[in-house]
Amino acid sequence: MHNTLPHSQNNGDIHLRTMRMSDLDAILAIQSQCYCNELIESRSALASRHQLAPDCCWIAEHEGEVRGYLLAHPWQGQQPPQLDSPLSALPESCDLLFLHDMALSPAARGLGIAPRLMDKALHYARQRGFRHASLVAVQGADRYWQRLGFTPYPLHASKLARYGHGAQAMRCGIRQALPGMSAAVPG
Repeated sequence: MHNTLPHSQNNGDIHLRTMRMSDLDAILAIQSQCYCNELIESRSALASRHQLAPDCCWIAEHEGEVRGYLLAHPWQGQQPPQLDSPLSALPESCDLLFLHDMALSPAARGLGIAPRLMDKALHYARQRGFRHASLVAVQGADRYWQRLGFTPYPLHASKLARYGHGAQAMRCGIRQALPGMSAAVPG
């Protein structure tokens, strides 16, 4: 039986829940399946995101296995945090939700997990009054994010160097998110 506490959501075969520190091995394994070596982050960098914002880091399980995740945290301004650098604190005055990383194991693609994880993140952002979400698209994923309503914004390449060649800073007004996601619901 799946956990039915308020922090989890069960959609058929897919079970969404908040991340636990014990999920780090599964997250690191998914990272190694999805990213080039230069983009794989350390356990300490990922753990710091969870420690600072545990209520906006989610796991997707399918058939009892972690198949995807979305790590996010409140943030301020257009400069994204450095990749693979542990965060010691969040900014005092956060004005957006930074989508740090979303990845799915290859076996989970096509199951509808990504939209469900995004729905959780954008719903979280709306509940906290954030008007924008931002991210850094890597490995050519900017087209995917554009389909979800994110648009590129100018940021000097030196600010994105650690994110790899072609990295693109992107943001989305919460209300401009893909129709059908909770963030697009008036309220």
